[in-house]
Amino acid sequence: MNGSTTASARTPSAGFSLTLGDQAFLAFAALYLLALRMMAVLPPVARDIVNVAFFGAAVFTIVAQWQNADDPNLDPATRRVWQWLAAASGMLFVSGGTWTTWAALHHQAVTPEWSDWLALAYVPFAIVGYRLVPRDPRVSARDPRVLLDIALLVVGGVTLSWHFSVRLLLERTNVPIRAVDVVNIIGDWAVYLGAAAALIRSRSRILRTAISINLAAHLFATLSDYAWVNATAYRPGDAIDAFWFGTWVLRWAAARHQWHAGRRPRVGNGERWDGTYRSGIAPTLVVAFTYTLLVKVVLTGDADTRGIIIVATLLTLLLLVRQRAELTANQSLSQTHVALTRRFQTLLANASDYIIVIDPQLRLRWVSPSLGFLSAAERVAPFADLVHPDDRAFTLRWLVHSESDERAPSRQCRVRGADGWMEVELRVEDRRNDPSVGGFVINGRDLAAEHALEGRLRHAAKLTTLHDIAGRIAHAFNNLLAMISGHAELLATDLADDPSASADIAAIRAAADRGAGITRQLLGFTGSHVIQAVQLPVTATIDALAPALVRTLPQNIRLDLALNAPDAHVLFDRSQFEQVLLNLVINARDAMPKGGVIRIAAVAELFDADRDVVVIRVHDDGTGIPAESLHHIFEPFFTTKAPGMGTGLGLAMVDTIVRRASGRVAVESTEGRGTTVSLHLPRTTAPAQTILEAPTAPSAAPRRGTVLLVDDETGVRRVSRRMLERAGYAVIEAGGGAEAIALAAQPELAIDILVTDMMMPDVSGHDVIERFVTLRPATPIIVVTGFAAEGIDQSPLDPAVKAILAKPFNAKNFIRIVSAALTGKDEPSDHERSDGS
Repeated sequence: MNGSTTASARTPSAGFSLTLGDQAFLAFAALYLLALRMMAVLPPVARDIVNVAFFGAAVFTIVAQWQNADDPNLDPATRRVWQWLAAASGMLFVSGGTWTTWAALHHQAVTPEWSDWLALAYVPFAIVGYRLVPRDPRVSARDPRVLLDIALLVVGGVTLSWHFSVRLLLERTNVPIRAVDVVNIIGDWAVYLGAAAALIRSRSRILRTAISINLAAHLFATLSDYAWVNATAYRPGDAIDAFWFGTWVLRWAAARHQWHAGRRPRVGNGERWDGTYRSGIAPTLVVAFTYTLLVKVVLTGDADTRGIIIVATLLTLLLLVRQRAELTANQSLSQTHVALTRRFQTLLANASDYIIVIDPQLRLRWVSPSLGFLSAAERVAPFADLVHPDDRAFTLRWLVHSESDERAPSRQCRVRGADGWMEVELRVEDRRNDPSVGGFVINGRDLAAEHALEGRLRHAAKLTTLHDIAGRIAHAFNNLLAMISGHAELLATDLADDPSASADIAAIRAAADRGAGITRQLLGFTGSHVIQAVQLPVTATIDALAPALVRTLPQNIRLDLALNAPDAHVLFDRSQFEQVLLNLVINARDAMPKGGVIRIAAVAELFDADRDVVVIRVHDDGTGIPAESLHHIFEPFFTTKAPGMGTGLGLAMVDTIVRRASGRVAVESTEGRGTTVSLHLPRTTAPAQTILEAPTAPSAAPRRGTVLLVDDETGVRRVSRRMLERAGYAVIEAGGGAEAIALAAQPELAIDILVTDMMMPDVSGHDVIERFVTLRPATPIIVVTGFAAEGIDQSPLDPAVKAILAKPFNAKNFIRIVSAALTGKDEPSDHERSDGS
């Protein structure tokens, strides 16, 4: 028995099997009972050996109980229970051995009183052991079955105690009642109640069964004492020894049940609460003992027949009511089980995952409804038939070794789907030891959506990188264009009398303007520039832009406006709004090489009960967009135009700008019949005065003043200074943000206006503005920028910023904006845009 304990504790066996120690005890018990039967014909020496061999059962029992107390498979509380029960058995062994030895030596049936007191030594150990049984808090006295079990145990126990202990003690006339006799009855009753309470409240089904067997041993010991009291004399080897030996066999069986049950394969982690209370066989066992007593009374004609019959009738009624309560509870449990089963089936029917149960031979036993496309024959085919041939070998190898510590928790492979092979992620749980499953449970998750999401995330990461690269390239390029354009404009003024030079300078400026247009597209696409959203009147803005749009069209293309939203306003950056319309008109123009009509319509529409929108539609009669290209048109650098005809950024920029303004873009196109692009923009409340209103009167000549000019690019700063000085302004230069702040902090310097770049190393334009407003709160500010990545997620610009000038710019616009910021009034500008185009 000892030799097999350690190995079994580490590795649960596949089923119940007797250990070598179990086989030895059972062989010993059989030989002892056989020898006890032949006691009369055995020689004296053999009888002494048989008498001593009686104590072997106690030794086996104590060892078995102590094995449970030292079993690492059991929780500490349960191990403590078996420690105390082993101690109680040890005290029974000592008291029983002492009494048997004394009786054998003196050949007397009545033992001395000290031996009876010693026999009570086991009582406190047994009571403490049963008191330590882990309690299940879910067992409640509100459950009628619990109350009925308590009634059965109490009535049966009182009956047995009265008949086999109390009544016999009272009927003895030749022997006086001793204190030890009363204490012995109380002790037996206390152990019985302790075992009964532990039986009802135990949270472990295994321990509950072991306690039931121990309770049977206790009742069997009571019957043994009854036989002993009625014996006229005791000799070692009498039949009474078989009764006492049987109590040790039952105690040993209880201990070995705990040990073996702890090594049987269990589903999940330990024992599960199934929602119902179960007390085991003990209440029925007590009733069976009482019925046995009734039979004995009837056969022997005992005078207490009426009382026993009444008790037996009461127990029968209690047992019937108990069975009725159990039936009701089982019906409720069955209904709950049916409801859970239906819920489970509903979940499975609507689950997108694939759930498969396969037997140990790897054949399909059950598939979830998500695999409904399988035929009846395929539902019982080998699992390997579902797996792609190239993935079959390693998938089956992974499945068979699912219990290995080194296996991956999941495996990706291709399995057969409704429309071909699909890539799935498989997870498996080995449930071959679960009788309700008896195989492997496989859960498969379709990875198509996950791969699509990963693709979108990679695309988004590429776009983020592209945005940053494009914005920074545009920033550097804008600085170069600003220097080229500025110096070309200065040269144009200096060489105004040289026709040949004027033509060359005009070509340089035209090239710079084309470069500026490309950078504007990049910056509009990336959103990496400073945006000033205003309440923009849709009709007035499109009307004002129409002449510029017409100049981009050839003579065979006509622009038709249908603007039916005179009071509609949208919250939009003006330059970006114009850029969106310009891009759409240019795309429409390029789609009509043979000419046609471009229609721009604007109308206010009700979107829902709480919000309405302004819809701007740009329609052309051109070649249209192929259906297979429609879902690519908003991708950066995707174009259907001929090489050299487009950058592929136009519609990408339109979509980005409109979405940033909380709108959306819809495209309808039929190849050969034209395209309609619809802009859906949230409508906003009209302001008191719009940005397109002309000044009431021309302003006076610009007031000269001192400009703090901040730019980290030396060439841009130099050409800007020359433009300002030619217009009569004094200029203080700062080559960076830190230098600008230091200059602004000098009160002796007269600074009338700040002109600052936005993207500068170390100290950005935002930092300069924030500090400058604190140092000189009444001083106007102009922002000159081509890219402001640091401003995307920051708070809006300070109200002191009067204007934003995009690089590259021309001197006329630059001076006009500076003058307007200083005087508070705009200068006539012949409708020139502030971006310098």
